[in-house]
Amino acid sequence: MVIPEKPNISDISPVLSRFDIQGLERDMTKIVGSFDKLFDSMIEERMSLGDRLDRDEGSTEQKDFLQLLLELKQKNDTMIVPHRLQ
Repeated sequence: MVIPEKPNISDISPVLSRFDIQGLERDMTKIVGSFDKLFDSMIEERMSLGDRLDRDEGSTEQKDFLQLLLELKQKNDTMIVPHRLQ
């Protein structure tokens, strides 16, 4: 599926955008949903891995961006929710 290469009629005539004649919005919604599932699984995996990493404080492994966001979430639970991590 190569959605970005498809010309969009709604770009020419914005009045038609609400009808989604070509089904581009529907297709993009499916793709975004699959990415959300992927990111949710990554976040869940990292959260469970983070519990084990917290116990191993002597680890010299560098942290990635997602680990830093999850640590920030643990420190201040009101700022970041898992959905916003995506």
